[in-house]
Amino acid sequence: MHEYASPKEAYRQLADYIRFYNFQRPHQALDYLTPAQRFAEGRCSVPLQIAPQPVIY
Repeated sequence: MHEYASPKEAYRQLADYIRFYNFQRPHQALDYLTPAQRFAEGRCSVPLQIAPQPVIY
């Protein structure tokens, strides 16, 4: 398991990975589109929900 210098650093690295996963990495199950591309096409069955960002100190 990776150790992070702080909770803030862990949050940053996780956020970077989530951005990569959703906007850069093609998915076989989505015909090699990214989730963001599939969502932009309007073919997403999951409704968009924007949650408030947690504050990390």
